[in-house]
Amino acid sequence: MEKNTVTLDEEAEKLFRELDGLDSARKLESFSEIADLLASCLKVEEERLDKWRVHLLDAACHLSSYFADARNSGAPSPEGPPTKGASIDELSIALKKLSKMPNASEGILIKYQGRPKGQKIPPEIDYGIQFGDIALDFKIAQAMTERIGRRMPDLIERISKAFEMFFEQGVNTLFVRLPEKGLAADPKLQVSLHIAARFDRAVKIAKPIEFADSGKNKTVSPIKDQDGIPDANLTLVSALNNLGVELMDRVNERIQNWVQSSGDSIDDRHCGLFEAIFCHPALKKKLVKPPVELNNVKWLVKDKEDSDLSWEKTVVARHVVSKVSGPPEKKTRVLKSVYGEDYRKIGSEDFGERIGHVSELVTSMETDKMDKKVQDEVMENVRSRFEEVREEIFDDLFISEERIEIMSHGKPTILDKVNDTIREMVTFFKGRALMRKKIKTMNLNFTKADYENLAKDFGVPVKFAEKIISMFSSCFDKKGRFQRATFEKNIPAFAKYEKKVFDILWHFLKIIQDRKDRVAFLNSLQHLFVNMKHPEEALKVLLNDIVQDPTKVEYYDRNAFMLANLLVRTYNQELGVDIEITPEEVLEVRKGIHRKAADSAVAMIEADSEIFLNKIRTIHAKLIQAIGAEAAGGAEMPLRFLLALEREACMFFSLVEGNTAKSVLRSAVRGYGDPDADLYSASQDPSYVPMLLLHLRTIIRALGRLEDPGAVELLTDIRVKEAMFYRLGSGSQHENLVVKIMERAQVAADAARKKAEG
Repeated sequence: MEKNTVTLDEEAEKLFRELDGLDSARKLESFSEIADLLASCLKVEEERLDKWRVHLLDAACHLSSYFADARNSGAPSPEGPPTKGASIDELSIALKKLSKMPNASEGILIKYQGRPKGQKIPPEIDYGIQFGDIALDFKIAQAMTERIGRRMPDLIERISKAFEMFFEQGVNTLFVRLPEKGLAADPKLQVSLHIAARFDRAVKIAKPIEFADSGKNKTVSPIKDQDGIPDANLTLVSALNNLGVELMDRVNERIQNWVQSSGDSIDDRHCGLFEAIFCHPALKKKLVKPPVELNNVKWLVKDKEDSDLSWEKTVVARHVVSKVSGPPEKKTRVLKSVYGEDYRKIGSEDFGERIGHVSELVTSMETDKMDKKVQDEVMENVRSRFEEVREEIFDDLFISEERIEIMSHGKPTILDKVNDTIREMVTFFKGRALMRKKIKTMNLNFTKADYENLAKDFGVPVKFAEKIISMFSSCFDKKGRFQRATFEKNIPAFAKYEKKVFDILWHFLKIIQDRKDRVAFLNSLQHLFVNMKHPEEALKVLLNDIVQDPTKVEYYDRNAFMLANLLVRTYNQELGVDIEITPEEVLEVRKGIHRKAADSAVAMIEADSEIFLNKIRTIHAKLIQAIGAEAAGGAEMPLRFLLALEREACMFFSLVEGNTAKSVLRSAVRGYGDPDADLYSASQDPSYVPMLLLHLRTIIRALGRLEDPGAVELLTDIRVKEAMFYRLGSGSQHENLVVKIMERAQVAADAARKKAEG
């Protein structure tokens, strides 16, 4: 291969000196046709998780067979012969395997998702399964098919049939608690599944459910809740505790008196009588809690048994279940319209549907004269989610006093009788979208309507809105150059409207062309962060932009990750120092993490993990391309920029933590941690090796911070390959770097083992 070299310019030398003081005289070797390492390593990581997903699929299929048996044991089915029958032994085997998973959960949650129509997933298979760190739905199953389809050719068919059965039998949520230690078949689990699968039919035909328990034939009648509605979970309590209808009525009366003695009601304090029973200090010790929960309201608004559920959410969930008309899947969609985390990626048609759902809900709450705190909580959630809708979506909305019309793919959808409050909210966001277009193009010639929208957006009088725009304008001279001193003088005023102001400032930063202005602006924002009370809102703005199009890499992505690394920390030693890269020492920060901001980021990332993983794949693919193309002058982006970008991204994932963070960092360590990889050996000129090893050292430190038991083998393997790393280069600098890598790998592995042990 012909050798081409490129000398690092002054900016690159500065960057790598900041990274670790590398010899700036070293040069990068060009090479081509290198496989995308991180993409393949992410695939390896996904294949590791696929093993657990297969067990999860097995469990879901065995669970669905109980509902299939219940269907086929009734009237003859026109769809063919009955299934082979539900087997508690097969289900127990699947559950036992799942119980051995690292970070295993107490139970499996199967839940109707209510995704936007634009995702083109038929409603009858729109379910998700959650177990600990592992999720499985139809989209994930499709991706699995590409990886392991030859080994499991029926994967899609199996998951589709299971989900279709849940849909047919009216399952909105199904929670199945693992038998203790997952060691043996639990007879209570078998009885519970038998009853849960037949509950819906028993209610429809008004007959008790027959079941066998300990060799005895028994029956149980559907038990009603505090609103007089048959409840599957109360029925399970009745069956497992040998309590007839009269005894259950006495239990229910006792619970209601207990709750009312504190001045509350069941609906105010719990998601129904079932939840209240197992909060009662005496009854929860005496009664057997069913290992199965069918259509328990709480699972509509929470995903983990140990997560908190606010009083407001409890009331809203109960209201939607009891008062919103329509099938179970519609109720899920209504709740998703209030609490969904996917507004930033929905299209015009989906947004129109959600406007209709929240309009119906708000009207229903107003009719019922629901507590104002609950109504305010719903409106605040709706407002914050409407804020995340892409601004171009509002171009497709046409609003009048009578209706809202939404254009999608050239076809109109008309919403009549939209709630006045919701219509007013949509009108505001449409006006704000038009106003922000002006800001993003530095067109600050505002009309009266623009100032009124800005005033409403910021919650200030119109004259203050005019002052805010004046302050923005003063930060730039007539030539558009950034005036740092003026900006920092205005920070106390900007900080009063931190989220709104940051949204605008971030868009300004993206369009600043001059590097010196950009660096000055970037570092000035640190002073704004110090004054922020809710950094999680600014963090959302950055993350939304990063994954707006995961197939592209923008120059502002590095700034976004760097600012995100600042926002998730309460301690910032870089304040007052001009930097373009996050110091590696921040990976030592633990107590100084802004947990609310980090948790908000994790929730957002996990909700769209595949999108974030795609973004990381794109960054790494361009990095690999740049190694070969830069020397020939054909690099789309400089290698130095892409290395710094990937580094910032890895540090961010380490700081916020979460399941996706583990996948990203394990994959990165797996790719850079293989001294036999083409990445290191494709060229005879080893000049780029120190940079890649330094990158590896940082990534190991980032992974080590997570104390991830699942990474022990990976980190140990790096130590095993120590001699191979030494052979990648020569000289004391190279040897010292390898020594540091081995030390980091050992420390990280030890921390992960300690975490696994207790």
